[in-house]
Amino acid sequence: MQLRDKKVSFSNPQSPIKPSMGNGSMAAAASDLIKLARAALQEKRLRDSLALTGAILKIDPGNKDAEVLRSWILTDLGQDFQKVLELANEARAQGDGAKWGVVRTSLRRLLAVIPDHEGAQVLLMEAQSTMPHFEPISPATPMAFMEAPPVRHLPRTDFLGIAMLVMVAGFGCWTFISSPPWTIRDLWKVENNGTLRLELEQGVQVFVDGEDWGSAPLQTRTLHAGRHRVTYKSAGILIDEEDVDILRNQTVSNQAGRTLGRIDFVVVPSSGVELTVDNEKIGTPPEFILLKPGLHELSLMAEGYEKHIRKVLVVAGQKSLVPVLLRESLAADK
Repeated sequence: MQLRDKKVSFSNPQSPIKPSMGNGSMAAAASDLIKLARAALQEKRLRDSLALTGAILKIDPGNKDAEVLRSWILTDLGQDFQKVLELANEARAQGDGAKWGVVRTSLRRLLAVIPDHEGAQVLLMEAQSTMPHFEPISPATPMAFMEAPPVRHLPRTDFLGIAMLVMVAGFGCWTFISSPPWTIRDLWKVENNGTLRLELEQGVQVFVDGEDWGSAPLQTRTLHAGRHRVTYKSAGILIDEEDVDILRNQTVSNQAGRTLGRIDFVVVPSSGVELTVDNEKIGTPPEFILLKPGLHELSLMAEGYEKHIRKVLVVAGQKSLVPVLLRESLAADK
């Protein structure tokens, strides 16, 4: 950061300062600190100068010299940040890695002066995310690809064994039919069930025939044999769906919803923002969303801020950080 040359008149350091607290020792301390703040400013040590002016204003909240110094530095830094924002917009539109490098360097210099500058922090996260590297999904949330166990076939039995089974089955059927809690239909349902094993990325919400089963990871569930509609959602929007044929006495695994990528959001401002993904309105941006691989359009808007639209490439098995800094609307300032 290059400090601009400006002519600013300060009050005479030799003149008496009238501290708001009415304490002579505090006035003397403020006078000494303002000299140090000026020296730091002349030596381009902006962070030190800001720290000193902050200390002065705590001692003497009405100190004009400290207010002028602090306002001057913050105004310059604000103008520098606006220029970095414009350069970041060009880098984003052109996909220019060299410009992103300049943005990263400028933001690090600004944060060296104001470490808690939220806008600079978010923009630096975006600039760093443009560097050519991929971050794999955490081992704590692996995507399991398991094959269904082989179907076991019962060994052949002799004629006597078959006859005994028929007798046992007949006795069992009579017991079920004669028992009030059971019906022939109940027995038929038990004999015609299969199981569904869901292999999904953690956090995917599952619906089977419209019934909410909860979010992955999920345990194997029993279903009546036949075709069932399974849909997968993330952040409330549909991300995949399929028809699954459940087979009698067998375990079936899902096919859709396995190959997904993850987007993590960091959005400023942190409240009042509405997110839309591929024309599907989500509302408040979630911590993350899972999507099928490919190019997806994100739209973020908030009252008093310009609408932000971005296209993000989702890669299977990987997660991407999407930091968004909404710019205040010029119309809102008028």
